[in-house]
Amino acid sequence: SWDEKYKDQGLVIIGVHTPEFEFEKDIDNVKSAMEKYGIEYIVVQDNNYKTWRNFKNRFWPRKYLIDSEGYIRFDHIGEGAYDQTEKVIQKLLSEIGTEVEEIPLSEMPDKTPKLPTTPELYAGYSFALPRGQDVGNSGGLNSKDTVDYVLSGETNRDVIYLQSSWHSNADNLEAKEDSAAIILDFLAGSVNIVADNLEEAVEMEVFIDGLYVSKEQAGEDVQFDGEKAFVIVDKPQLYNVFDGDHGEYNLKLVVKEGFTFHAFTFG
Repeated sequence: SWDEKYKDQGLVIIGVHTPEFEFEKDIDNVKSAMEKYGIEYIVVQDNNYKTWRNFKNRFWPRKYLIDSEGYIRFDHIGEGAYDQTEKVIQKLLSEIGTEVEEIPLSEMPDKTPKLPTTPELYAGYSFALPRGQDVGNSGGLNSKDTVDYVLSGETNRDVIYLQSSWHSNADNLEAKEDSAAIILDFLAGSVNIVADNLEEAVEMEVFIDGLYVSKEQAGEDVQFDGEKAFVIVDKPQLYNVFDGDHGEYNLKLVVKEGFTFHAFTFG
């Protein structure tokens, strides 16, 4: 990491965690994520969006490089541009007298999607509806209501469909009975879901094109019991459910009561 590579050369990394969903405001969840991803540099919580607003930011993630005099010298929106970013890091370190000419650039794979993909999709009504998103079932999202959803007719790509009883919350959808399901036709090579459980850990079965996802296409959080493919949702976080060739697929997730989800992301 750049932190390990350059911290003794004068680089100080400060992560600013500005939460999108309510569970992300909990410091224990932040600490858990830092441990999972091996983050050892300072991370500050920006629960009231003060830093976000001061920097006039509108994007997750965003990288700023600030020189020794406090001036922003580099600003990049989103993932990627790692070589470019590291070259600027080396330039700014050289300005304070650090010898960095012989330090090779890191080999960091750029996983930014190069092909068209399904956009990020939100589940909670206060996130989905203002973005022009809604579930594809008849009647759509009903704020603060519990609805028995029925899947009828064809499904459209890039739209979330539901089966069984779901309760609509501001930033998530909550399964109200076992065997509730999420159906989604998507275009991507990777699928993640931001999910949580209300009390006990819940099981989420993963199907692709009508069959349990194969081991070759399973995301890193998928487990297997024979052919059965499932994810144990035991904490609020992003779960990787599919990792295969880029293309169009049908995803079905079968969950139990107490399961909640906030969003889907794609790569």
